[in-house]
Amino acid sequence: MHWRIATDITQRKLMEEALRRSEARYRELLDNTAYGIYHCAPDGQLLEANPALASMLGYSSKENS
Repeated sequence: MHWRIATDITQRKLMEEALRRSEARYRELLDNTAYGIYHCAPDGQLLEANPALASMLGYSSKENS
């Protein structure tokens, strides 16, 4: 006897798309706000900074900071 098992991944795909849209909105907000924003590790290591903060600190871009 052969068994066929089908899995409906519709809900998973919908959730993945919602996550992608949410991440894109977050990134757009972070990159386009006039306020300096950063994220650091508990030990103080800078993990991420938006372009406004880089500019406030005198860097030409956040990649150079």
